[in-house]
Amino acid sequence: MQSFNSSATTTTNRENQIMNQILKATHSLRAGLVVLAGISILGGSASTQAASIASPASIVEISFAGGGKRDFVSTPYVRAEEASGTIASVGSTTTLTLADEASATYTTGRFTPGTATQDNKYILEVLDGRYIGLVAYIKSNTGNTFTIGEATLPTDGLLVGSKFAIRKDWTIESLFGVASATSPLAAGGSTASGDNINIWNQSTQAYSTYYIRLSSGVYSWRDAVGNAANHVRIPYGQGVQVLRRAAGNGALTLTGEIRTARLRRDLLLNKTALIANLSPSATTLGDLNVSIDRA
Repeated sequence: MQSFNSSATTTTNRENQIMNQILKATHSLRAGLVVLAGISILGGSASTQAASIASPASIVEISFAGGGKRDFVSTPYVRAEEASGTIASVGSTTTLTLADEASATYTTGRFTPGTATQDNKYILEVLDGRYIGLVAYIKSNTGNTFTIGEATLPTDGLLVGSKFAIRKDWTIESLFGVASATSPLAAGGSTASGDNINIWNQSTQAYSTYYIRLSSGVYSWRDAVGNAANHVRIPYGQGVQVLRRAAGNGALTLTGEIRTARLRRDLLLNKTALIANLSPSATTLGDLNVSIDRA
C-alpha cells in the first residue's frame, strides 16, 4: 500500500504509490454506485467470486512527503471479523435482519457507534452474491435488526441469503497509532502548527481536520476546535488527506487482513467522493476496472 495524489481527470503514477480517484456522479437521476475490482485481485470474475480473507499477518509501510505537502493515503487492510452469518431479510433501504452463523442473538446496542473516544465504529460487509463488496456503516442494532448508513440497501430480494461479516472500521488512532512523541505525524499546538489528517465527507463536501495536540507535555488526538478525536471514524474504502507540515517525510506502518473482493461504494449525485484503491500493490487506472451503475 502506498500514498497517492489524484484528481477527477488526472492521475499520478509513481514508484511505491497507488492511485486514488476523486469520482463525481453527475448524470444519474439519483446517485451512482462505483465498483472497484482490481485485475490483480479479481480479474474478470468480480461478480461471482466470494470475498475470502487472508492471514491477518500482512504488513506494509507507506510514506508521505514533508515540507508542507499534501498526500492522499489509504489502507488495503481491514480489521478483524467480529461476527458473521447470512442476511435473513431486508426491511428497507436502511434496515436489514441478520442470521448469525452460530445462531447468536446480538445484544442491543452492541454494534451502535459511541463517542469520538470509543473504538466501536462498525461496518457490515457483504461477502458473496449479487452485491458482493457492498460495505455499509452500522448506525445501530436492536438485536439482530440493523440500521445502516453510507450505502443504500437493494430491495430486489437478491441481498437475502448473502454472507456477511461485521468488523470494526478504522479510526484515527487504530490507523495512525496512539498520539505520542514517536507518532508518524508531528504534533503541534494547533492545526496550524501540527501535521493534519483531513477526512472527507461526501454529504457535506468538506474536510474535517484532526491533529496531534501537544499541550503541557501531553499528546492527544484532537479536532480543529480541540475536542478529543482519537476514535473518529476513517471510512474503509476512502482515502484521507495528510498535510505534512514537518520538514522531513513521514512513514506509516499498516497491518491487518486483506480483502480479496471488489469494493462497492455509493456516489451521491453531483458530489465529489474519495475512493481508495484497495490493492496492496501499485496499479494503474485501467487495472482498477472501475464501473459505475446508474440508479
